[in-house]
Amino acid sequence: MKKTLIICLSLLFLTLIFFVGCEQIQDKIFALSKGKQLELSEKCAKVGREYFKQFVAETNATAYQMKTSYSWDDPEFHYNKRLNTCLIHIRYIEREPYPIHYTTHYNQVVDVFSNKTILRGFFSRDKEDDSWKENILDMNDGVPNFTSTEYFKRKDKLFTE
Repeated sequence: MKKTLIICLSLLFLTLIFFVGCEQIQDKIFALSKGKQLELSEKCAKVGREYFKQFVAETNATAYQMKTSYSWDDPEFHYNKRLNTCLIHIRYIEREPYPIHYTTHYNQVVDVFSNKTILRGFFSRDKEDDSWKENILDMNDGVPNFTSTEYFKRKDKLFTE
């Protein structure tokens, strides 16, 4: 009986040591993945800045030909762990040259590595009475397109994964 108790206690002790050791190993792996995440986030921001610079140049060149201009927001970059890719949020607004009763908003999340738009919020805002009405611009390209509230809700979710 005494021998069985000693064996059981020994096994319990070894099991405890094993699990504590595994937890420490998991902590080290997690720390490495945090370091890797930081590296990927930095790479995403660097590649994203270059992507944005080129995107603005191309879009402004087209706008110049069409005699229009855009107001640009600063881009946002995010390395999405679930999708394993670099995302950029681009937002710019086209204002009509006459008194502002109409604006066109261009919001999009682009996968920088594949150069594919994965989420869009392209819509116009029309002044009606004292409020603004949003109308989705139909792009007919299969990319999900939403008005501002739904677009930013989905964009924020992508940028927290």
